[in-house]
Amino acid sequence: YNCGSLVSLDISSFDTSSVTNMSSMFGKLDDMKNLDLSHFDTSQVTDMSYMFRETWGLTNLDISSFNINNVTSYKDMFIDTNDNINVTVNNNIKDFIETRLTEVGKTANIIISS
Repeated sequence: YNCGSLVSLDISSFDTSSVTNMSSMFGKLDDMKNLDLSHFDTSQVTDMSYMFRETWGLTNLDISSFNINNVTSYKDMFIDTNDNINVTVNNNIKDFIETRLTEVGKTANIIISS
């Protein structure tokens, strides 16, 4: 959180299989353009609130591997992100985001590709 000048991040080897709280994990990544979380195991996560808050520079986000079955808190998950962020998702997440756009804090355009 709050690593505004960070432009790249290799998290391909992170073991997130036991993580339950990802709140604000990637907040305020002002200069990062691409974030690939396709290897993240989110099967135990219950809190994704503010996870991508204020990621102004982010234009590509891959959360296609996310398992959101246990998520109970997603308040403002995408609040104040880039207005034209391209989010790569699976069908479950696509339905989740589309039915909760206001709750996840995104009122601008999210380009969803699956």
